[in-house]
Amino acid sequence: MCAFRDLKAVRLAVTVGTLAAALVTLTAPPGVAAPAAPQIHDLGTLPGGSFSEANDINNRGWVVGTSGQASGEGLGHGFLWRSGRMLDLGTLGGQESRANAINNRGWVVGAASTALATHAFLWRSGRMLDLGTLGGEFSEAVDVNDRGVVVGNSETATGSLRPFAWHRGVMRELNVAGISSSAMAVNARGQVTGAATRQPGQEAEAYRWQRGRTTFLGNLPAQFPSSVGRDINDRGHVVGSSLTLSGGAHAVLWRAGRIVDLGTLGGVASEATGVNNRGWVVGESDTGDGPHAFLWRKGQMTDLGTLLGFGYSSAAAVNDRGVIAGRSLSDSGLGHAVIWR
Repeated sequence: MCAFRDLKAVRLAVTVGTLAAALVTLTAPPGVAAPAAPQIHDLGTLPGGSFSEANDINNRGWVVGTSGQASGEGLGHGFLWRSGRMLDLGTLGGQESRANAINNRGWVVGAASTALATHAFLWRSGRMLDLGTLGGEFSEAVDVNDRGVVVGNSETATGSLRPFAWHRGVMRELNVAGISSSAMAVNARGQVTGAATRQPGQEAEAYRWQRGRTTFLGNLPAQFPSSVGRDINDRGHVVGSSLTLSGGAHAVLWRAGRIVDLGTLGGVASEATGVNNRGWVVGESDTGDGPHAFLWRKGQMTDLGTLLGFGYSSAAAVNDRGVIAGRSLSDSGLGHAVIWR
C-alpha cells in the first residue's frame, strides 16, 4: 500500500516566521471592550482513538474531521460528529481517511486510502464514493458547496498536481492561470480560492477563480511577496495568509479589492483558515506563548483559549451561526476536536 499523503506537503503554503509589526492591522477604537469569547467543548475521539481534529462545520452544527484509531501507528479515519455522536466514515479499502469539509446537505469530502493509492472521496447517505483522479495516483477533495460541486487537487498522468472540480460524476481540471496552482475552497457561487504561481521564479499568490477567469488578489508588502487563500464566503471574501516585509506571515482578509492585515494575538505569526457569510474570520495565531485559535470580528481579534487553559489550539471553520470548529490540546496530551459556541 502506498503511503497516505498529507495534503500539507503539496499545498502552496506560506512560510511562517518573524513578522513585521508596522502593517495595516484593523483595531477597535480605544476603550471598546473585546467581544466575549465563546465557550470551548471537547468532542472526544472515535472509539479507542487517542487524538482527533475538526476541519469543518456546517450550519446544522455537524462537524467533520479525523480521529486516530486504536490500531495505532498514527492511523486515522474521517469522522462526522452530529447530535453528540461521532460516526466513523471508513475508507476506500485501505487503512486511512480524513474528512476535510461538509456542506449543509451533510455531504462530506476528503481523501481515503485504497488498496494501492489515495483518492478523493464524497460521502453521502452512508456511502463513500471514490471520485478518482486526473490520471495520476493521488487526489484529495478539500471542499464541497451546497450544489454538490467538489474541489480539490489531483495528480495528472504526468505527475503534476492540478486543481480540480467534480460535479455529477465528472472530474475536470480547473484552468487556473499560472504555471502551478492548488485549490483550497469553493463557495455557493462556484468561486474557488487557493494559491497559484504566475511565472517561474515567482512565489505563489492567492487567487479567486470563477468560470475560467483567474483574479490574483495581491500580497502584503514583502521582500518576496507570497500569499495563499484558505477559504471564501458567498460574498466572495477570501481569507488566508500573506508574507510580510520580515519574511513571516499574517492572517489576511481580501474584500472590496483590498487586502487587510488582521494582525496577531501578540506573537509573531498568524493564519486565517475560515470565514462565514457574516464576515467572521477564524484561524490560528502565535500568542508569544504558543499558538491559539482566534476569532476576528468587527475589527478585533479574540483569543479563543484552550481546553486546559494552557497548550495549543487552532480554529478551522466557523458557520453562519457563529459556532467554530477546530482542535485543542486535551488532558490526554494529544489534540482533540473541539467546538466553540
